[in-house]
Amino acid sequence: MKQTYQRALKAAAEFGYQKESPEALIHGSVISAFLTIATSMSEQGCV
Repeated sequence: MKQTYQRALKAAAEFGYQKESPEALIHGSVISAFLTIATSMSEQGCV
């Protein structure tokens, strides 16, 4: 859980969301999930 929280905040910060913003955790979670799936698909040769 802690790792997921940290990944979400890191992704949000990388895409310009302020850490203190209430939306940062939501946007960061979506961004992090998308990047994880995109990376996996690239590694498998799907993309």
